[in-house]
Amino acid sequence: MRVNLLLALACLLFLAGNVLARDTAPLQVNAPSSVAVGDPFTVSVRTDLSLKAVEIAWLGERVRLSLHRSNATREGKIILGTEVGEDKPGTRWIGIRPLDGKGLVHKRRVRVRGKDFPSQHLSLPEGSVTLSQSQLKRYRKDKRAIGAALSSRAGERSWSNSFLWPVNGEITSTYGLDRILNGQPRSPHRGIDVAVPSGTPVRAMESGKVALTGEFLFEGKAVFIDHGMGVISMYFHLSSISAEQGDRLKRGEVIGRSGVSGRTSGPHLHFGLSVLDRLVNPLPLLGDESARQSY
Repeated sequence: MRVNLLLALACLLFLAGNVLARDTAPLQVNAPSSVAVGDPFTVSVRTDLSLKAVEIAWLGERVRLSLHRSNATREGKIILGTEVGEDKPGTRWIGIRPLDGKGLVHKRRVRVRGKDFPSQHLSLPEGSVTLSQSQLKRYRKDKRAIGAALSSRAGERSWSNSFLWPVNGEITSTYGLDRILNGQPRSPHRGIDVAVPSGTPVRAMESGKVALTGEFLFEGKAVFIDHGMGVISMYFHLSSISAEQGDRLKRGEVIGRSGVSGRTSGPHLHFGLSVLDRLVNPLPLLGDESARQSY
């Protein structure tokens, strides 16, 4: 009798353990173990549980990631990254927390590697380097408007695994360059410059909603497109803008034409990418360079 009772208890514990394992199965998180400073990366979350969303925590930011049904599982993706000149190399952690109040916080460690960036010396008119009081006032106003646009976390993601090149041209300034303007050190370059003739059509890298347009002191005529989940693309120094704030754009749609507006030494497009309010290197997320040759 005692043996039978023990066997019955063992069976109950085994079944309970199986149910518990299914109900509290860990989230399946795919993230790189190591990235370079400034490089964005994709994190994917997958689960067999009936979760509708999780919260992602990264470098003090928290964002809701919706999980969509795919066959018998639920999946979601988000882009994260660090910013040159702002984030230092070292060990960082991604936190993933179910938003149904069940389960523990899952963590993934990411090692942020240091990276050597070259220097670039530029000569510009002194008036565009040293600001007058009126220019400083305008710069602060521009900064507030742009900061508000880049702080958006709204909307479902409208981006795929790789983005479209906005123009076809030679990259003349890469991300992370130490900028020396008229012999004075400035902030690192937080985007890529593509040399194209004035009037070249500039295309949206991906579908999204126009978050901001305008003419700014440094950026010149510019367009900011919100692609959801904190991903915002930026197009500077345009000669004209054909998109309006609030417009819904499709991937590859023309948003303006390149030019020399703002602070620039020649015709080109400055293309930037903000991820959760961090200016990251867009190159790792752009498609194969051969794809832009058809423009």
